[in-house]
Amino acid sequence: MLIEDSKQTAVITRPNSAGPAADAEFEALSQTLAARVREADLAERHRAARRAARWPRMLLRILIDVVLLNIAFMLAYWARYEAQVLRDVAPEFYHEVSDFVVFQMLFLVIGPVVLYARGVYAQPRGSSLFDQVGRIAGAGMFTVCAVLLTSLGFASGVPSRLFFVYLWLAIIVTFGAERYLIKQVRRVLWSRGINEHRVIIVGATPAGQRVMKHIVDRPAMGYHLIGYLDDRVQERRWAVPFTGKPRPARLGSVKDLEQIIADQHVDEVIIALGATRRTNLSGLLARCSALRVNYRLVPDLFEMRFDHTETESLDGIPLVGLKEPALRGGRLALKRAMDIVLAVVALVVLAPVLAVLALAIRLEKPHGPILFRQQRAGRGGKVFTCYKFRSMRPDAEALKAQLLALNEASGPIFKMKNDPRVTRVGRLLRRTSLDELPQLFNILRGDMSFVGPRPPIPSEVTAYNDWHLQRLEVTPGLTGLWQVSGRSRLTFDEMVTLDLYYAENWSLLLDCRVLLQTLPAVLLQRGAY
Repeated sequence: MLIEDSKQTAVITRPNSAGPAADAEFEALSQTLAARVREADLAERHRAARRAARWPRMLLRILIDVVLLNIAFMLAYWARYEAQVLRDVAPEFYHEVSDFVVFQMLFLVIGPVVLYARGVYAQPRGSSLFDQVGRIAGAGMFTVCAVLLTSLGFASGVPSRLFFVYLWLAIIVTFGAERYLIKQVRRVLWSRGINEHRVIIVGATPAGQRVMKHIVDRPAMGYHLIGYLDDRVQERRWAVPFTGKPRPARLGSVKDLEQIIADQHVDEVIIALGATRRTNLSGLLARCSALRVNYRLVPDLFEMRFDHTETESLDGIPLVGLKEPALRGGRLALKRAMDIVLAVVALVVLAPVLAVLALAIRLEKPHGPILFRQQRAGRGGKVFTCYKFRSMRPDAEALKAQLLALNEASGPIFKMKNDPRVTRVGRLLRRTSLDELPQLFNILRGDMSFVGPRPPIPSEVTAYNDWHLQRLEVTPGLTGLWQVSGRSRLTFDEMVTLDLYYAENWSLLLDCRVLLQTLPAVLLQRGAY
């Protein structure tokens, strides 16, 4: 018997022994091999289709970027020699565009190569505009330096050093604006089901359930959840509610992965099996690689915690321990100095805003104090008085006991989306996070920092698990990773995990990044209530 497809041929020889049992065994073997060949052929066709669709997009991407590079070049020339930004150009130093032809040609040749090599063409669906602009800035700097060094062999001199500074800035502006436009267009298309990324989840663990809910709740991310694979045949206990939406369908067990990928034309596999069920993880990854399907791993809270470890050697024996928090010694002093400078500047600039908000709160009925003072736990569990603009009725704390049954947050915190205690002015303050501006005085006093964990109420701390207490090793912040990653949409454990990541990986660049990302998170009111 001969079984073949476009890539391979299999020959099965009927055994010499005759009889019904031998014939049945032969037929079963033939059907199994034929099914496997068909699956392999289907997977190969799927890979070929993906490769065929990738090249036209890549060529179009390069063509668009060449046009953008040319626009950036002309924009830099205009800023230096026509608008004469920052510094005037003396007549004897004026250059025509034709004087830059060599630089322009080198720029248009080197630019796409550097952009590709530095990963600018790769735009993951979950990447933020901040990440993309940072990548563009790095690639732009590398491109300008490469053009300058290469031009030494073709040009007699550099017409203007300031021109190349403008060129770098023009690359950031033009490519940043283009990436922003693409991101918005993609969001619109994805929200309408166009060009979605077909995804399956391997493992309906609590972490896998959170990923599924995240995909279902955010269609604008461009992921289409086909379903999940799980070895448990009986219904799992779903710790994550899918309010108003059907739960994802179980497509089969983990061993059905190849068949599901081939049948459903899967683009990506997200593996969330958990630490105790990954004995065959290498084989699972190998199967994804063989099918040319993207895959990602979802670390659970335990693994994320131990991802940040340090290794020492004791006479050849490796010892693994947890990293100490990065905010110690000189780094802590640097962070404190930055907090003081930024707090003073912010208080001076925002003084009129603070006065207007204070007046609006004073005039609203029922009358009450302008500031809300609350005891919070700071670094090391030390209790301090946290200041906020009052956004609730004066008797809010007394009414809280009546609303505990309506708590919408997980863990030892109270959150309620439509809290009846919030005033009209207070609702605006909360939506825009302006109620937290008085915490600038807490920052000056050293009770808080601009970036750090959310300062908890002492009663919340008493309900912490042991690993939750480690978030108190860092000074609490006005904003943090929790603020730019979902705010009130995050579960308590997810919030603590982000706090621990921040404590172990602090850097001045990370603080700057969080501060820059906080502004759009507040303006767009993502997860605030």
